[in-house]
Amino acid sequence: PNYIVSASRTNDLRRNMASWAFEVEIDKQGRMLLPGALRDYAGIQQNAVIVGVFDSLEIWSAEQWAAKAAGLLANPPQIPDHA
Repeated sequence: PNYIVSASRTNDLRRNMASWAFEVEIDKQGRMLLPGALRDYAGIQQNAVIVGVFDSLEIWSAEQWAAKAAGLLANPPQIPDHA
């Protein structure tokens, strides 16, 4: 596969990622309110799940994470054998 990406596509990717960045405040109990646009994007209506992925965190709706986790357990990702 061709993994070379043009500078313009790289800039578009950076713009898209940065446009979803929000500054939030943490309250005295250590909580933060997830902005509505991100809740809508993630399909979070009531319950959320925070999933640790090595050096980052992902925030999922509880229902979508349950489906994703079940799929990962049923069909685990495989590392191709190129030996």
